[in-house]
Formats: sequence, structure tokens, C-alpha cells
Amino acid sequence: MDVELTRDEAVLTVTLNRPEVLNALNAAMHDGLAAALDQAAADDVRAVVLTGAGRGFCVGQDVAEFPSDPAAVGELLRTRYNPNIGRLRSLKKPVIAAVNGPAAGAGLALALACDVRLAASTASFVPAFVGIGLVPDSGISHTLSRLIGPSRAFEWMVSGRRLPADEAVAWVAAEEAAKWERRRLQALEEGWQLCRALRARLAQMLALPREFDDAKVRRYGFHGISYEYIAGRLPEVDPRAAAGRTVVLHLGNGASMCALAAGRSVATTMGFTALDGLPMGTRCGALDPGVILYLMDQRRMDARSIETLLYKQSGLLGVSGVSSDMRALHASGDPRAALAVDLFVYRIGRELGSLAAALGGLDAIVFTAGIGEHDAIVRERVCRQAAWLGVDLDPVANDRHAPRISTEASRTAAWVIPTDEELVIARHTVNVLAL
Repeated sequence: MDVELTRDEAVLTVTLNRPEVLNALNAAMHDGLAAALDQAAADDVRAVVLTGAGRGFCVGQDVAEFPSDPAAVGELLRTRYNPNIGRLRSLKKPVIAAVNGPAAGAGLALALACDVRLAASTASFVPAFVGIGLVPDSGISHTLSRLIGPSRAFEWMVSGRRLPADEAVAWVAAEEAAKWERRRLQALEEGWQLCRALRARLAQMLALPREFDDAKVRRYGFHGISYEYIAGRLPEVDPRAAAGRTVVLHLGNGASMCALAAGRSVATTMGFTALDGLPMGTRCGALDPGVILYLMDQRRMDARSIETLLYKQSGLLGVSGVSSDMRALHASGDPRAALAVDLFVYRIGRELGSLAAALGGLDAIVFTAGIGEHDAIVRERVCRQAAWLGVDLDPVANDRHAPRISTEASRTAAWVIPTDEELVIARHTVNVLAL
């Protein structure tokens, strides 16, 4: 029998027994291969092994019945070779060329044309790679090298040993499993990228008519240079936080908070301008837009007067009537000063919960900037009210401004990391100037 089909559980082995049948441009070989492919397409066939005796799937040297007429070659390519190659490629299951034989180039034609994986050959196959310019780190030899390791691949290829089909299947099955796992992880990553892109888009949107969004009226956030620096430092300080869910609290005369997922911003307390979010030294923070309408209608304030009120006369200064400086508010005995601090801490707690929700949990918080780096009182109060998020404050470490101010047992770590916005600006300047 020229073409022999055998089944070993889910493996279909196609054996071509006559040297003249093994030619890649031989009609009889392709007729037999077409019949084999009918069975190979069955759902219960998990892998296909192409094997043969004599010359293997060779390129046709000294083989009887090799079509020499160009028209005959073209007809065979059109009616048999190309359809079979297409069917082999569309099988979507491991196809293994387990070939042996003394002919130089054995197995090369089908193995390359079908993009099948070479699982066996003899010593005489090695010169064929050299002769056609395939080097050990490319082509089929590289596939074999990747499957079983370079040393073992070379040792096996020069041994002339026939490879059992089950061993070939085992090798390719392992590679197929790794390939599909890589594809699964790639698809997962692409899915996450789409989700992140959608969430980022939602985080930026304002519920205004489309024309305003088209005009780029959306949430942007600020203090990005500071957050970039902290994101760059986190891998050194806390790898778990760097790879996980972290909220950075940039607390100074200007204050904001940013949610980082694996070092990338996904939400922030500031919006279209640096006025939104937390109450700041002299800025009001989040404000019901209806208040602005009230100021215009009832107080007869124009745009510039409202701008001055919201940017320069509000925040800690406006609530306390004392100062925009947190140190002065701590030192003051005026109840309004204490009220301003209370409001500041309360709003931080609310925003922290919101950002934790955007992240789907919390692994760490980071305090930075003037108040965040130096005000142990504010840090303590923020951490105490964040106990429900897993923050367990270490009071001693906090009082001495240690880098880590949470206990070792704390489910959510708390850090103090000084920011360095000037350094980030310098780095970007160097990159822009290509120095």
C-alpha cells in the first residue's frame, strides 16, 4: 500500500511507503494525502504525523515519475499541491513531519510549505539546512531546538535514530500547549487593555452634550509629574504596590489624589482644571455647579469675581479665615481652623474610598508633597479613617516620618515618599533635546 493510515487513540499517522510516492510534486502522493486529510479533519483527531520510508518528503532528486513538463507541474500545483497545503494549514491541530531517509532535503518541501513542525530526521538532513541557507536559529531546526533544547536537538539530528510518533506528538503537544497559553495570555492582556482604555475614557468623560466632549472638555487631572515620579519609585520601595493598586496622595497647597493600577493612572480627583477635587490652600475643590449659578444670579458676581473667589479665597483659607498654611491651622486656637482641617481630612477619606472603588481594591497608599511628607497629624487621621480599607497605622513610624508608616501586618501598606518634580522635568527636557 502506497499510503497507510493508522490511528493510535487521537493521533492519526500517515505513512507513505514508496520512495517515488514521497515526492512533494507527485500526484499519487497528493491523492493519498488528500484521503488522509479527510480523516485528519475529524474532531476526535488531536494530532497528525506525516511519516515515510526511503527518501522522505523530498524535493525530487532522481525520483521516477517527477513531472518535468512545466504545464504538468502547474496543473499538479493547482489541483493537488495547493489544495492539500491549504487543508494542512487549516487543520488547527499539531501536524508533525516525522521523516527519515538518506535524501538531502528530506521532508523540507512539505515541512516548509505547510509550516508543519519537523519532529524527526536523520544526519543527512543537516547539510540540507546549510545548502539552502537555513541557520540553526531559524526555520525548522530552530523549531526542533525550541522543542527539546539546542544540545539535545543537535545530538538527536546527527544520531540517525527514528523518532517514535508518540515522542514526536509529546514534543509538539508541549509546544502547542505553550503556544495556546501565550495566545490566551495575549488575548487576556488585549482584553484588559480594551477595558483599561474604556475605563480611562469613562474616567475622563463629563456628562455634557457630545459637542463639548468633541471640543476636549473633559477630566484631565493635574500633578502628573509628581505621580510619574512616585510611579517610578514604587518598584524600588514596594514591588507589590507597584504591580498592584495604589492611591497616591499629593497633599500640599495644591492637593490631589491619583489611583494607579500597575503604575498607570486610572482615576484622579482633579478634572478639567486644577480646581476640582480636594479642598486646597486657597482653592475650593469639588463644588456643585449650581453654586456658581447662584453666585451669578443672586450675588450678581461676574466670571472674574467668581474665579478669584474659587481660586484665591476659598479652600483652607476660606473655611478657616486664618491661613492657607496647614502648619498655621494646627497652631491656631480658632475653631474655624480646626474645622478647615477636619474638612480637609474628611474629603480625603471620601476621595480615597472613591479611588479604591475605581481600582477594585487597594494594596497601598502613598503620601507625598508638603503636607503628605511632613504632617504626621494629617497622615495619622487619614490612615485611621482608612482602617476599613486595610490600613493599620504604625504611630511611632509615622511620628518619625519613616518611609513605611503602616505595620508589617497591615493588609494595605502606607508609605511616605518625597516627590521630585524637578527631576522629572529635567529628564523630559533631556529627552526632548536628545542630549
